Amino acid sequence: HSIAQEGITRTFQNLQLFEDMSVLQNVMVGFHRHFKTGFLKNLLYLGQVSDEEKYYAQKAYDLLRIVGLEKRAHEKASDLPYGEQRLVEIARGLALKPALLILDEPAAGASPKEIVKIMDVIQRLKKAGLSIILVEHHMDIVMNICDYITVLDFGKKICEGNPETIQNDPRVIDAYLGGEEVNQLVAGTKSVG
Repeated sequence: HSIAQEGITRTFQNLQLFEDMSVLQNVMVGFHRHFKTGFLKNLLYLGQVSDEEKYYAQKAYDLLRIVGLEKRAHEKASDLPYGEQRLVEIARGLALKPALLILDEPAAGASPKEIVKIMDVIQRLKKAGLSIILVEHHMDIVMNICDYITVLDFGKKICEGNPETIQNDPRVIDAYLGGEEVNQLVAGTKSVG
């Protein structure tokens, strides 16, 4: 809770949805720290609770519109395709009204079509001024979205800079593409054995 109060929120590589709740309810959970009504008022379900629920339900619906899932608001979260479930997590993260959103492998397990939707949402959030830290292995996403990249190899930083710098760094090429040894294998000049 203290990290969220500092304006930092994150999504997880492994989905963390409430599967039996609706898509809208999953996003509403993200507003929990903004609710003013306390435990006793919720227990007695006073009118103020109902008004607050309506208010945050509308806010959650607005976030679903941002990620393109407003038409699926009342479906069970578990019924959505995997990539759309990832978008629900992003919407829930936005409900915390973060200054910084950390996305851990947002495209993991998504289909190519779903990845395009996820990239579009991230690009729009970025253009709206939200600061985003993206932990991702899909290089298309990283190179097309990130302004500044830090590359790790077994936990050690080997390069940082803009996408062009990263693409042309020999340490990155060696670590992630295998360098000269792979090039020789592809060209057929070296036997495997």
